[in-house]
Amino acid sequence: MEYVFVGDSIGGRSANEDDYENGRVVYARLKQSDYFENGIQRVILGSEKYKLALMCSEKEPIECHRTLLVGQTLFEQGVSVTHIHGDGTLESHENAIQRLLKIFKLDEPDLFRTNEEIVEEALLKQEQKVAFTLGDPVKGRLGSGQLGAAEDWTESV
Repeated sequence: MEYVFVGDSIGGRSANEDDYENGRVVYARLKQSDYFENGIQRVILGSEKYKLALMCSEKEPIECHRTLLVGQTLFEQGVSVTHIHGDGTLESHENAIQRLLKIFKLDEPDLFRTNEEIVEEALLKQEQKVAFTLGDPVKGRLGSGQLGAAEDWTESV
């Protein structure tokens, strides 16, 4: 077992001020960045060779960027994602998203929007609640070295 830090590419914080709006990181901006895309590709390539666990300090998956940003991006690219809860129980990404939809009362059929649009709304609402905010003492502070190219761990592990 090895630990490889990839928060510089797929973490929920950014050293790029353009990734923020009113001091809060915007996941859609992170998702479009080259460093995030490179990080996602590293995870996908790594998952072809190794069993991976992407870890963060949040014990509830839907309260973390792992689910809202990273897990959703991997899921959209056809990668199977399973979340591990603080008590050790496992939950599929699909079930985590269903829970999120229920929280926001978006789990009923909608004649005017696609399922993707409804999921996007729920993800955005949750992001606005949990995304990293500059200067928030609970969510931490923006540090240096959060961006940058890490070594290709898919070859070094």
